Amino acid sequence: MVLKRNKKMSSSKDVSLSNSNNKRAEMLVKIDSMLEEIDSKYGPYILEELQKRIEFTIEEFFNDLKIVLENVFDKSNSLSVNQDNNQMETPVFIAEHNKKRTKKK
Repeated sequence: MVLKRNKKMSSSKDVSLSNSNNKRAEMLVKIDSMLEEIDSKYGPYILEELQKRIEFTIEEFFNDLKIVLENVFDKSNSLSVNQDNNQMETPVFIAEHNKKRTKKK
């Protein structure tokens, strides 16, 4: 059974990767056609300027995303540590109840 589940999970990952690759390919085709149109209408100077702006925008987006993800993971890790600390400080009556339950088994 475990092997079947792993196969299912693997195939769903493949599908999502495939979808991601397809979306990226579609986007690149659209961008390429737009760039060709700009090059033919306005020339290489405008195309070069657009390329610089696109590269800058992608870099900025990547940097912003990196900052956001770092903040989310830092917050998640600190919450996880706090939860671990809270679990260590189990109230006495709960600890006693848990001991009684384990003795009965």
